[in-house]
Amino acid sequence: MPNRSKYHHRITPQEFKSIRLSLGLAQWELAKILNTSQARVVYWEQGINGISGSLTAAMELLEELARLKGYENGKKFVWKPGQPMQKKRDSGSKH
Repeated sequence: MPNRSKYHHRITPQEFKSIRLSLGLAQWELAKILNTSQARVVYWEQGINGISGSLTAAMELLEELARLKGYENGKKFVWKPGQPMQKKRDSGSKH
């Protein structure tokens, strides 16, 4: 099976942070999605902890999910395990 990954390497701390920001997520929100602590997200972004191939794949999957669901250009998305992702409404918009 060919490797379809757009990252042909483990992502760097800068790429990791860039992905998080492009998804419009705070560190604590990404930590919740990845079922880890905010401190670990900080460590990955600062290069204190290494970024595994599995984490690279997870981040790439989040990017692809966001793209498929229409969450591009830094638009915020909300994701809860077991539920479909939902676009977060702008606080200033009327319902």
